[in-house]
Amino acid sequence: MKCRLFILASKSWARKIRILKRSYSYQMENYMDLPLEALMNDEKQFFAEIYKIKYATNAAFKTSEKSENYKDEFIGFATNYSADLNKNLETVYGSAVKLSNFSTSERELKSASGGYQSQLFFGKEAKASLFRSSAYDARILYFSLHGIANYTNGANSALIFDDRDSQCVFRAFELHQKPLNSELVVLSSCYTADGKYYEGEGIDGMSRAFLIAGTDNVLSSIWSATEQAALQLMPGFMKQFKETGDANDALSFAKRVYLKNSTPQLRHPYYWANFILISNLEIHEKSHLLLPYLYPGIIALMILLIVFILMKNRRTVVK
Repeated sequence: MKCRLFILASKSWARKIRILKRSYSYQMENYMDLPLEALMNDEKQFFAEIYKIKYATNAAFKTSEKSENYKDEFIGFATNYSADLNKNLETVYGSAVKLSNFSTSERELKSASGGYQSQLFFGKEAKASLFRSSAYDARILYFSLHGIANYTNGANSALIFDDRDSQCVFRAFELHQKPLNSELVVLSSCYTADGKYYEGEGIDGMSRAFLIAGTDNVLSSIWSATEQAALQLMPGFMKQFKETGDANDALSFAKRVYLKNSTPQLRHPYYWANFILISNLEIHEKSHLLLPYLYPGIIALMILLIVFILMKNRRTVVK
């Protein structure tokens, strides 16, 4: 098991755990990512039930100062795809893939967008070209689509828009072409938190690309998401985010509600723990990490200075 992360746990009522990482989850035997939410304490409680957990990248990924003058509040894309999905995708993507059609994707987006001033694109209208041309200045971007992780080159990880459009594949590297001004990106798509793993750097894929492009928070999936679980979790998450404006709080709330209302079988982490929130750290948050070392460091420097002065005076006396 490989784990490279620092954990800061506060004793406040929120009981937050903030994780600063290069690799945002446990790499277990190189074949499975286990998010911290799925771990249990001695009382058989999932960490998701007792902690708020945030995964964060380095603040240096920020490319520019963000503007809060958003052109749109919410833009969403969803499609159930055509019966010829895999055939069409093989032609466009360049290799054989096996993806299934959705049945609740569009319903999920409609439910999740409730309460927001939104532009929603369904079915044949869910085109990558529309995202490229008009969605870079929205506060919230929501994708209820298929995702493909590329484990050879993370920059080629992709979102799959409606397959009846010949330009349906949107690759991660395309996000580097234009700054993104979003506060929140929701990737309700399989494997969008996965990709090429680099020792000492973490995972390069779709989530990382959105963060580097400039968004503050990305909600994405480590493994294949189930439609029914997404249909239960995502609308609750978006409703709570509307009320609090805190993505970390909203996802924690949505997961606790899901676990409280689910059967023992559906409480299994497979159904809900795949969704994680990855954020860019603000500079003032990052500076908090230095506080535990600041005062001891100052004291140590003062002691060294005193020792240096005493030794210097002693040498002067000896002469």
